[in-house]
Amino acid sequence: IAEIDLVAVVYDSKDRSASRILTEAVSTGRPVVATAVPGAIEMLATGAGTTVAHDDEEGMARAIRRYLSDENEYSNAASRAAAISAQVNWDEVARRLAGILTDRLPEQTV
Repeated sequence: IAEIDLVAVVYDSKDRSASRILTEAVSTGRPVVATAVPGAIEMLATGAGTTVAHDDEEGMARAIRRYLSDENEYSNAASRAAAISAQVNWDEVARRLAGILTDRLPEQTV
């Protein structure tokens, strides 16, 4: 994974709302080009990548070429992907969940 330049995620279904594959793709810290499904649209709206319409092979190719040929586009998307990655890694998710539970559970007395 450390040697990849970009991740492309293609979905057959237009109704896909979330995907572990998409989360893992963004967690590489590399730009992601994905088929436009709700989860991808939301996650990549931060600038970590871009979405393309279903069955738009030319659009997918253009988006991939754009990131691989434009250093500014690439580095901006990579830094945004890295920022998301820091928020979705398991240690961070567990830390935030523990904080939520601690805030909402009553203190126990011994």
